[in-house]
Amino acid sequence: MSNSYLLEIVVLLVGCCAVLFIIARFFLYLKKKFGELEKLNYDLALIHDLSRDVVGILKMEELLPQIMEAFAKAGNVAKGSIMFLDEKTQTLEIKYGIGISARAYEVVKPKLAEGVAGVVAATCESVLIDDTSKEKYLYIDFISDPAKSRPKETLLCLPLIFKGHVLGVVSLDKKIDGEMFSEYDRKILSILANQSAVAIQNARLYENAITDGLTDLYIHKYFHYRLEKEMDRAKRFEQTLSLILFDIDHFKNFNDVYGHQVGDAALVHISGIIKDTMRTSDIIARYGGEEFAVILVPDPKIEQTPEIVKRIAERLRANVENNPLNIKEKALQITISVGVVSWKGEKNVDKDEFIKRADVALYAAKKAGRNRVCAWEDMSKQDCEKLLKN
Repeated sequence: MSNSYLLEIVVLLVGCCAVLFIIARFFLYLKKKFGELEKLNYDLALIHDLSRDVVGILKMEELLPQIMEAFAKAGNVAKGSIMFLDEKTQTLEIKYGIGISARAYEVVKPKLAEGVAGVVAATCESVLIDDTSKEKYLYIDFISDPAKSRPKETLLCLPLIFKGHVLGVVSLDKKIDGEMFSEYDRKILSILANQSAVAIQNARLYENAITDGLTDLYIHKYFHYRLEKEMDRAKRFEQTLSLILFDIDHFKNFNDVYGHQVGDAALVHISGIIKDTMRTSDIIARYGGEEFAVILVPDPKIEQTPEIVKRIAERLRANVENNPLNIKEKALQITISVGVVSWKGEKNVDKDEFIKRADVALYAAKKAGRNRVCAWEDMSKQDCEKLLKN
């Protein structure tokens, strides 16, 4: 066999190997791209499903945990927070988070352009930091001692923008697998951030429609809607539903003496006491000018007996009396008269009758000298009939 023939065979083999190598590389490239495409399709489907889940929620206390859970799943994170921008103070406040301390809610309040979250809110641009321990300018640790070394974490902060207006930010760090955030994460999670901003804005609009602008409590119309729904639910599950109705004693005189601005401050003050006293599951409404209503939503673990309800109402009354309104170094004491009633599904008691009984108990508390609690169940039939006629 001649040398030239052997050379041709070698060249042919080398050429075949080169072609096979190129084909193998091409298939590896295609496999990688198909893998990326599959991941993209999977992530987009996940984002779509998560977005669909949050967009239909109109209550902020239900919406924010859902949004945070969506980011945790999509971003594979164990630590993160949702922060809202306070337009008046131009600061960001944590409204919901996972993997963060209770202290973080108190101290992490960056101003616009301060820290990563503040810069993201000010510029409406996301920020990705590979290693917070090496970041000298943007990252600020509001919780740890500034003298101590910074934590080594990856961080991704995304703006929540609705129609060009920044609502807040979502801050994510500490990926479960220990990996760093990537540009791919930034792009994918930005889609979820945009959908979340729409859901948050919808929830805000809904809350504005059903809450009182001064006290931030539910309005009269929404109270009636919820009372009807809660009565239906209590009847279906054979539970006791209770209602507390109260108003501020001598509020007209209070306004005449101190002025309407102080009167408004008193309404806000009372609203805060109610929120601190009642459970988050209870439905609190501003029923009228200085009149408030609380629907005690049944607890499956505890039967709401008239005695327990009266005790809850008494605690509310005492909290109001023992927490005066401080105005210009003056402590203005405020008291309330309270009427309570419970309903166990009686067929002869509809929504209007239920409210009327609470109102009669409230009227009895006023007649008895104010600053006290009266329960419908404690009143005699003759007293009830007499008050109902008035």
